[in-house]
Amino acid sequence: MKKILLLCFLQFLPSPAIQSTIAGNVETQIKQPVRESITILQKTQKNEEEWRLMQEKLTAKLQSLQTAVEQLTVTNDTLKGQITSSKKRIEAKNQQLADIMVIKQEIDPFLDQLLQQLKALPEDNLPFLVEERTQRITKLSATLHDPNIDMSEKYRKVMETLQIEAEFGVTIETYQEMINTDDQQILVNILRLGRLGLYYVKLDESGCGLYNIVTDGWQGLNNKYIHPLQTAIAIASKRQPAEFINMPLGKLVQQ
Repeated sequence: MKKILLLCFLQFLPSPAIQSTIAGNVETQIKQPVRESITILQKTQKNEEEWRLMQEKLTAKLQSLQTAVEQLTVTNDTLKGQITSSKKRIEAKNQQLADIMVIKQEIDPFLDQLLQQLKALPEDNLPFLVEERTQRITKLSATLHDPNIDMSEKYRKVMETLQIEAEFGVTIETYQEMINTDDQQILVNILRLGRLGLYYVKLDESGCGLYNIVTDGWQGLNNKYIHPLQTAIAIASKRQPAEFINMPLGKLVQQ
């Protein structure tokens, strides 16, 4: 019975040629399409992965560029504001320069006028500290005519000299000087009382006098003024505290 079944089974088996044909059909119709499908799927997955990575890179780059654009926009706005402010400052500086030029054109004659007035002070008023004041004004004149010195420095020097001259009007001082009186030259103690009076007392206290701006010369005084003048000299030299003193002023105009 087993032999009969085996023979029957063998009868139903395809022949080698048919088996070869079937194997070829399986390879062509099943295995090869499957392999191709797998290959395509692998390529697709690889392409998708590459595209995903590229998309991530492009997205990151886009975000970076957007951030850079925002920063550049802020920087551009800041620079525009700075440029506007700079233009305003430049306009203000140009206006200041124009004003300075106008002031310079006006102040040069003004300073020169003040210089001429300062030069006349030692000659037209009491002749005290003539040499010192003349030297100061001569130096000031050289400063004003020096083109290398700034206008601000020239102005400062003129104001400084004016301040010194103004202080002479509210101060007293004493010093020794040779003067011409009674047709002779003698050494005396000089007392300057502001700009109101200029007095002298002889060193031996044998005489005193004042400077008469009307006659432009020294004029003798009664000896009763020797003591008040000596007291005033002591006060001016800070050897004695201040006190009230009767001082002769002389005549202010010629009669």
